Amino acid sequence: MDQFNFKLTIILRRLFTLSKQVRFKKTAYSMHVSTIFFLVTLLTSFNFTVLGGNIADEWTLHSTVDGVEIYYKIAKCENISTVFLKVNNTNSQDVKVTWEEEFWTNAFHIAANPQGAKELTVKAKQALQNECGNFTSEQCTIPIIKVASIPILIFTGFNAKNVTVLYL
Repeated sequence: MDQFNFKLTIILRRLFTLSKQVRFKKTAYSMHVSTIFFLVTLLTSFNFTVLGGNIADEWTLHSTVDGVEIYYKIAKCENISTVFLKVNNTNSQDVKVTWEEEFWTNAFHIAANPQGAKELTVKAKQALQNECGNFTSEQCTIPIIKVASIPILIFTGFNAKNVTVLYL
């Protein structure tokens, strides 16, 4: 699937470059723009409906730090690629967890979340998690439109880095 997304990105870039290089009369230009729009729509809808952007039904354990397990899941929510997090505190004390995020999409790498570091307080022996339609914590849901201004992008990877746990 990653190879398909890479090829799709190359095709879209070539079409865009070609559209800037070729000069047409007004009617031919309108047809050319309409054709490019149709192709882009067709390819992106194929990408969303058939491939779905690494949709995972299961949680993936990212890491365990000082008794706190961090899981993630990439899925579509309301037709937008979204990373969902689950933070499970296995300790007998409440904790404050902080982390920074990094993402991969079908077009490029996002080294840092523009919203900055995140912080979450989790009660002892409890977990906070979000899934589409069931939001318990804003920090545990990251739709693509919060980190990139292109809503048709699809998350392909996630990393929580610099994770720290503070016992309360």
